[in-house]
Amino acid sequence: MTRKESPLAPSLEAPLPTRLARRWPLLAAVLAAHVLASLLIALVIELDGDEPAVGLVLGVLFAQITLLAVWTAWAPVTFFVRLTSGLLLTGGVALSLAALILRDSQEAEPAVMFGIILFSQWLLAQAPLWFLRATRGQRLVQAEAWDTGESAGELQFGVGQLLILTACVALLLGAARMISPGLADEFRNDWANNLKVLALFASFNLLVPLPAIWAAFARSTLLWLAAAAGYAACVTAAESFAFGALLGPGPDSNIFIWINTPFFLIAVGTLLAFRSCGFQVRTNAESGMGNAD
Repeated sequence: MTRKESPLAPSLEAPLPTRLARRWPLLAAVLAAHVLASLLIALVIELDGDEPAVGLVLGVLFAQITLLAVWTAWAPVTFFVRLTSGLLLTGGVALSLAALILRDSQEAEPAVMFGIILFSQWLLAQAPLWFLRATRGQRLVQAEAWDTGESAGELQFGVGQLLILTACVALLLGAARMISPGLADEFRNDWANNLKVLALFASFNLLVPLPAIWAAFARSTLLWLAAAAGYAACVTAAESFAFGALLGPGPDSNIFIWINTPFFLIAVGTLLAFRSCGFQVRTNAESGMGNAD
């Protein structure tokens, strides 16, 4: 007589749960924290000229925009899904900051200015990531679902997809016009100074996180993160100097420390959470063994 197996015994034919399936509460908590932060910024937080609060808000939003750039360029879903979701979420982040500025100062020009800065950061941060994807096939994958192949038609759009994308752009432009009806005239009085601010923020917001993105998925994570943190500190010092040189006396240089510290930590922390759930950066030339180094 054979011994009856327990009904609770695992089936040998059943697939083992992936690391993402085991750790989804961590990833859900991280994503919920990002959503909650944007809602608090849009609806609750008051700045009142408080430098640490201003820095924290900008740092959180700059980190979110950088993560959305990584998502748009490298996420393991189709290009259409990455582009439309990245565009809409970037618009949501920009609108949360615009709502805060309007509530705090009742001035549309800085709201529009920082909305443009956030969209510019989203676009610029994607450039080196897309270059790596185009030249090396570098992208995020789940370790348990590694696939070296990539659809040749990934970048092709159908009529329906173009209509959806156009509707998304129209929705964001409509929201921007509600914030500032004279959107085209916002920079007329001080366009040169506004362009300097835009260029400085967009440039330095590209420089701060790039090594951190690499470090979060490298084999020697602690070593690379320490190097990336030191690099970010040097960039922060240079940013303070550049703003003072090009724009003259302005806010205390400590504001850039308040901005870039949460910017760096939140971006790295979120990417490490994704890594702990089984996501890795791979290239077409790599096998399924190990992380990018």
